[in-house]
Amino acid sequence: MERIIHFGIEQTFDGIARKPRYDHILIKKGNGRGVVGTGTQPSFEDKVKEFDEQVAAGKMELRDWKCRYDGYNWGGSRFVEGMENGLHISIGPTSFGEWREDYKRPETVATGLQKVGEEMHKDLGFYLSQGLGAAVLTMTREGDVIVGVRKSDSYDGAIHGAAGWMAFDRDVKNINLIKDAYLELNEELAVNPSQVSSLRLIGLVAYPKTLEADFVFVARTDKERDYFTSGAWKDAVDAKEHRDLIVLDHPQQIERLLGEGKVADGEKKYEVLASTAYGLEMLAKHWDALR
Repeated sequence: MERIIHFGIEQTFDGIARKPRYDHILIKKGNGRGVVGTGTQPSFEDKVKEFDEQVAAGKMELRDWKCRYDGYNWGGSRFVEGMENGLHISIGPTSFGEWREDYKRPETVATGLQKVGEEMHKDLGFYLSQGLGAAVLTMTREGDVIVGVRKSDSYDGAIHGAAGWMAFDRDVKNINLIKDAYLELNEELAVNPSQVSSLRLIGLVAYPKTLEADFVFVARTDKERDYFTSGAWKDAVDAKEHRDLIVLDHPQQIERLLGEGKVADGEKKYEVLASTAYGLEMLAKHWDALR
């Protein structure tokens, strides 16, 4: 199964003008994951009610609530100046437990669920949690790219950006992917918003098996390369999310990592997670525009 690019840099970023192609992002209510056997899909409200009952029964905690991807479209209002081109994203409720089921499921079963979802509902992820996160590829003041080697019980040892789950809120107006991207930068690398000169959304990319997806960002910061290579970043609250950081200062280094799984002159092989691989691929392709 290959990664799925729900939308990419061509839709979100104008490389010549160096600005977004959208003028606003609107979050709308989406549905929960479909129920195998009945072929039904709970509404936003029904899923919230289900989770509230599980919390009341002590079967889950509020922190387990996550955002679920349920589609997007481009829209806007020709009657409101400056709001003609909107990125509208439907987000429903899911949970860490539902994602964990997807993660542990055999790949053959996952493929079968995706196939049924596509055939019966024209939606590969109809029966999956499709959890949402934000992944940020960080750039130094000099223009180097910073990624990390994950340290966790899922995807351990794989290369990823500063990344994590998006924060769910039953009031969708409070769900904010830009805010979550800044939060990951601050929590994992101790880079605060005032130290970010540009934050560019370049895509929404789903992992092959689970269809969990990350909004992929490129952040240009005023932090010098030495800040990351010296280990000063380890003062971050969630620095433990990464075993180490990797610095990429040229498109050829990115291409070697994506093609061979190797960094610079090293021979150790790494897996690059789907969303970060897409971000790196776009950085190599649009090196000047994104720097």
